[in-house]
Amino acid sequence: AGLNRIYLNFDTKVFRYPGSPKPEPGASEPGGGYPVPPGNYKVVVRYGGEADSTMLMVKADPRIPFSATVYEAKKQLTERVQNSSNQLTAAIDRLTDAEETISKIETALKGNKAKEADSLRKACSEMTKEIKKLREPIFGKKSEKQGIVRFPDRTTLSTLQTARLEIGRKLSKPTTLTERLVKEAEMAVAESVGSVDAFFKNSWSAFRKLAEQTP
Repeated sequence: AGLNRIYLNFDTKVFRYPGSPKPEPGASEPGGGYPVPPGNYKVVVRYGGEADSTMLMVKADPRIPFSATVYEAKKQLTERVQNSSNQLTAAIDRLTDAEETISKIETALKGNKAKEADSLRKACSEMTKEIKKLREPIFGKKSEKQGIVRFPDRTTLSTLQTARLEIGRKLSKPTTLTERLVKEAEMAVAESVGSVDAFFKNSWSAFRKLAEQTP
């Protein structure tokens, strides 16, 4: 009821940040992605069974000269970084699902003193340790100390973020440095995703077989 205001930030759909929670079914589409180029756009508003639309013109920032060539070059590099980010997000989702599975198995094993249950319980512990090791190069090590702690290690996420920021901060066409940072991000993601794939192909496959054979 009353007067409602909606802000249009003239950006595209943003993709999930690696490690962020999965969106709930029916959640609103998030913004915050790459800005749209100048041009005419149709805005459609729906509420219940009603809908209305209007046309609007998006203009370039008058303080910054707009170049379609620069825009497209930056967009292409942004899409490469985003593609790598999507691959990493999917890999982390697999690890999160695995951790949830381990937690469910450990809950089901409570009070079970059978020898087979003890073997599976130990296997759960080993899987948890392996997943922790897989997460460290991606997110960095967690400190048990209080206060602010900085680790000098470069992580897969920090490499991605560096490339993303380098693309966004430039008003001119991307340079060879920008291209190099994007390639480094792609290589870092490929290495992390490869490690996750190997884990599920080997360790997790054996663990799953053990779990399925345990009463």
